[in-house]
Amino acid sequence: MPEAFPVGLPTWRPQILSGACTVTGSTTCLFPNAFSFADSAFTCAISAQGTAPVSGSYVAASASSITIHASALVTGVVFSYICMR
Repeated sequence: MPEAFPVGLPTWRPQILSGACTVTGSTTCLFPNAFSFADSAFTCAISAQGTAPVSGSYVAASASSITIHASALVTGVVFSYICMR
């Protein structure tokens, strides 16, 4: 829904997205509900769910997905992510 601004340009507001993805080794995770940022210049925080400590990293694969990289031995671990631009 559009917003009305009485004077001047609209105020920029951050976009925030959260989701989860099951990762085996390296997996590209599409954002839920066909969400897409304007471009791939966003940042994310990722963390593994569950009791076993698992570390991973990510790269913004596109405006609508991230690729989460974990150890090749990691199979079926659910990673939560929060991305913001």
